[in-house]
This record gives sequence, C-alpha cells and structure tokens, in this order.
Amino acid sequence: MIIKSLKVNNYRVFCGEHKFDLNPRVKYGTSRPIILFGGLNGSGKTSILSAIRLSLYGKQSLGLGVSQKAYEEHLTNSIHRETSSHQKANNASVEIAFTYAKLGERFEYTVYRGWSQSGRNIKESIEVYENGKLMQGLSPEQCQGFLNELIPIGLSNLFFFDGEKISELAEDAKGDALGDAIKRLIGLDQFDILSNDLGIVIRNSQTAASPQKAASEIKKFEDELSSIEKKILELESNFDSTNVNWESTKKELETAENEFRAKGGAWAYSYDEENKRLNQLLGEKKVLETKIRELVASDFPIGLASEFADKVTSQLSSEKNSRTQSVVTDYLLENKESLIQVFIQQKLTKKNASKTLEALLSSISDVDKLKSNNSLHNISDASYYRIIEKMENAKVAFKSTQEALAELNKINDNIDQIGANLARAPSQESVQKEFEHLNHLKESEAKLRAKRVSLAEQLKKLMQEKLNILRQLDKLTESLFSASTQDRSIDLAGKSRSLLKEFSTKMAESKVKDLETEFVKSFERLARKDDIKLRARINPKTFAVEIIRDDNHVVDKNELSAGEKQIYAISILEALARTSGRKLPIIIDTPLGRLDSKHRNKLIQNYFPNASHQVIILSTDTEVDEAFYSDLSKHISHAYRLDYDPKSASSQANEGYFWRNKELFKAAV
Repeated sequence: MIIKSLKVNNYRVFCGEHKFDLNPRVKYGTSRPIILFGGLNGSGKTSILSAIRLSLYGKQSLGLGVSQKAYEEHLTNSIHRETSSHQKANNASVEIAFTYAKLGERFEYTVYRGWSQSGRNIKESIEVYENGKLMQGLSPEQCQGFLNELIPIGLSNLFFFDGEKISELAEDAKGDALGDAIKRLIGLDQFDILSNDLGIVIRNSQTAASPQKAASEIKKFEDELSSIEKKILELESNFDSTNVNWESTKKELETAENEFRAKGGAWAYSYDEENKRLNQLLGEKKVLETKIRELVASDFPIGLASEFADKVTSQLSSEKNSRTQSVVTDYLLENKESLIQVFIQQKLTKKNASKTLEALLSSISDVDKLKSNNSLHNISDASYYRIIEKMENAKVAFKSTQEALAELNKINDNIDQIGANLARAPSQESVQKEFEHLNHLKESEAKLRAKRVSLAEQLKKLMQEKLNILRQLDKLTESLFSASTQDRSIDLAGKSRSLLKEFSTKMAESKVKDLETEFVKSFERLARKDDIKLRARINPKTFAVEIIRDDNHVVDKNELSAGEKQIYAISILEALARTSGRKLPIIIDTPLGRLDSKHRNKLIQNYFPNASHQVIILSTDTEVDEAFYSDLSKHISHAYRLDYDPKSASSQANEGYFWRNKELFKAAV
C-alpha cells in the first residue's frame, strides 16, 4: 500500500481545502521513502495523522466502544472555527487516495468522508472509489466493512502511531498494551468474541435443562453480568464525553498558547530569568577580562613572535650541543696517546690498529673543526634553561589568551542576544489577562485528563469483574455440559470453544517467538553501542514482557532510561509490524521527544530510512533539527512546513522544511 495523497477541507486547524502529495518521489534513480512534516506544537501535525485514520476508519478511529453521540461531538469539534470572526463552517471533509495490491493486481482507491452540521445534528457521508469509479450499491456500513477488510484497524495501530502510543508501550509493565496489539495482530480478539458468543449459546440452551439450583446460580451470575454491563455502558458514555471535552480543551489550550507566544507573552514572563542570566554573564565577563589582562602582562608578548621564539630556542639548543661536544673534544685530545695504547693492548694486528688509529684521528680532526666554530651567544646552562622556560611559558600564555578571548566573544554574543530578548519583551501587565486565561485552561485540561484516567481505571476494573463472572459461568456450564444430554448444536459449540482456545494458544506461542526474534534484530539496530544488549521474553498467556540481558539477568524496566524505553517501544512496534507480514506505510507523530542525541541519531540512521517503503514523519523543529535533517536528506522525498497563524487560528502548508524554502529544498536534494 502507498498513500498517494491526503485532502482536508475545514478540518481542525486547516481552513478551506488543503491537499498534500504523499507519494514518495524518485530522485537520482532511487525512490526516497520519507515525507517529512514540520510544525510547532498546535500547527496541525497531529491533525494529519488523525485525518488519515478518520478517513479510513470513521468512528473506530477514536477507539473501541465509542458511542455514536461521542463520535458526532468529535466531528462537530473537528470543523474549523475562525477565532477572529468567531464564525464556524458548517461542513468538513477528509479524503485519502492510496494504491493497494490484491492477488497480484494493483488497485487505486479514493475514500471521501464528509460531514455537515445543521443545528445539533451531524450528517456524515462516505464514498469509496476503485480505479476512479464509485463503488455502487454499498451502504455506509458496507463501505466501512470493505475498508476494514483492506486494512484491519488492529493492524493500523502498528503502522499509524504517535508519541502517546510509544509511551504506552514503553511504560507497559504488565503487558496489557502489548497483549492487545498481539491479539489484534493475529486476530485473537475475534476468537475471544466468538468464544464468548458460543458460551452464551451453551448457557442459554443449558439453563432450561439444568437442575433448579444450577439454573438459579446461572441466573444470579447473569444478573450480575447485566448489572456490570449497564455500569460499563454508563462509564463508557461518561468517558467518551470526558474525552471529547478533554480533546476540545487541549485544542483550545494549544490555540491559547500559540496566541500567547505570538503576543510575546513568553518573553514577558521570562524577563526576570533573562535579567538574572544577564547579571551572571556580566560577572563571568569581568572575571575573563581580569584573566586576559594578567595573561597579557606576563609572557604573552613573546608568544606574538612565535617564529622568532622558535628560532632563538633552536639556536640556543644548537649552541648548547656544541658546548657539550667541545667537552668531548677536549677529553679526546688530552687522552689521545692513552687511547692508542688501549687499542694496542687489545692485541689488534698492526694493520687493524693502524686503521683504528686513523679513524680515531679523523674523528678528532672533525671535532676540532667543530670546536673551532665561534658561538653567537656565550651563556651558561642555567641561563639557557631560564630562557627555554620563558619561551614555553609564552606559548602557554598565548594559547590561554586566545581561548579566553574566544570565550569572551561568546559571552558578548549571549549578552547581545539577551539584550534583544529584553527589548522584545512586553510588560507583564499587557499579557496578564491572557496569562490568567492560559492558566485556567491548563487547570481545566489537567482536571479532565485526571478524570479521564480515573474513568479508564474504573472501566478496566469493571471489565475485569465481567471477565471473572464470565469465567465462573463457563465453569458452571462446563460442569453441566458433561452431566446433561445435549443436542448436536451445543455439543459442537462446546468442541468449537475448546478448539478455538487451543488454536489461539498455539497461534499466540508461534507469533510470540517470531516477535521475540524480530525485537532483538530491531533493538540491536536502534540502540547505541554503549547500551546494554537486550532481548525480550514474552509470556504467551499474559503477554507480560521481561527484558533479559546477555547474562540472562532480568532487567527492571525502571532501570532503563527514558531514551532506552522509547527505543524499546519503537523496537516492539517495528517487530509487530514485521511479524504481521503486511507492507503498509509507517506514519509516526512526534517520535523523538524523549530521546537523547545519540539515540535520535540511531533512529534517524537505522529506523526511518528502512522502516517501510513509505514513511511519513510528523516532527517539530527541535526533534528533526538541521543536523538530523542533513542526515535524513538523502532519504527524504519531500517535506512540508506547517505555519500556524494565531489571528485566523489556522495553518498553511508550504513545501520545504523550516529554514528551507521550496526552491532551496529542490536545489539541495
């Protein structure tokens, strides 16, 4: 599958129609897989990901169990509103075009999903085109079913994900998140649904034929189950409503933060910090200036004439060697006769003694010539060592002075920058109202987030209670099954449940082994060289993950750094995607927020270029900066920069990436 384009109209921060070319381009004979979106927070990066998911999955893009009311509220909140005029469009749409290969044949599909608002009512429509022709006779439910068959939503979570999904897997100690992913990967979630449905068939058929006591117990459990399911529905509705409010408040908070920054609010409230930093730099500057004056007053001037100093040092060293050689010469001349006698005493032949004597006399002659050379400077050894030390001190003083001057220039640049910042800052009084509104929104968002987490925990607890009751019902019906005469349908249903259970267990064990192997390959590629070598051991029943070192020691996940947890989570996601056997695009939102530079470098070098045949990255300027952009450039097909305008509360997309406009981008790559 390759996503060719995405079109949005009046969707979230995008006012009017915007079309994005997402087809990887061929440059210099090579297809480049990466399409890069850059934007500051609140500029619409996440809207790109949500638009793709919404166009393909509709209500299911918000998660399982979302009510129609919550979905309609989400669609309402997704229609763009201009803050300047407070006018809101009454319709919006998303459209995605992609190619897909089935049975060796290539098809091109276009999915259009639009909705309009009339009062409090939302009307949604969906159209699917195959090779440019509208697929006729399909209801909206059938269209959605067709899309789910092409790209199951369970698999999409392994290919279209954001930083929150990475964090969820990174902090998943019990295996809940990984278990859900594996179940969707191999379809175990459908097995569970089918097994539960078969259990209901068996219970309903057996209740009438059960003894009174067993029937009473079954009735009691089913009443409890009904009560819990009612509570679950109420909690889900409350959760959906809270989630919609939270999303809306979060969006409003992002808009308020953008407006606050646009008015210079951040500068106003960093005024004191900037002043404090300025005073610190002025103190450092004073210390450096004192140090430079002391260095200049020492041996620094000699260091300015470095070539002359080297020549003086070389000349004095040569003269010292000459004086040493003169001492040797005097010794040889004074003891010439004695040395000749020594040779004779060594019983040399007359011929050899003559040759040795000639060589010695020749050496003495050469030394005599050396001794006769006049010295330019007649200084003592003590003076020589003092001068040499002076020259070395001059070199050190010169180098230290250069370093101090460079540091002083750096401090002066920082002082100038702070001065510009202070001049840019408005008064705190002028942004006080916006600041209070921003704090109010932050408090509201935090409360809604906490409520959302609390409701999710309550739902999880109720789901566990429901599961326990279903297990007790299963045990009761299984015990009755062996003691009662059942018809053929119930017998087959019981055998089918057993077969499903055995099959799902074997399937899970097989896929878990594949997943462990793929994880090791991925982690070794993405981890730094100095990271510990890890492998994953996954329990095929609970899906809890144990991190194992080479020495088979189980690593406490809390011992891993935030960056290592992120790399672990991305390795799990890549392993899941590879285990699925599907070739789908990778779309990843804000992937580098918690990584250090070394881990980011590994991800940029070894993950993004090879993750898939099409990789769409949604990033801020601090995640993919100039250095990382340069490393990625040979794999980048093209890039978009999302610019947010606080006056209209909308974003515009321009081809290029932050510091590079479209023309420069094309010229460089």
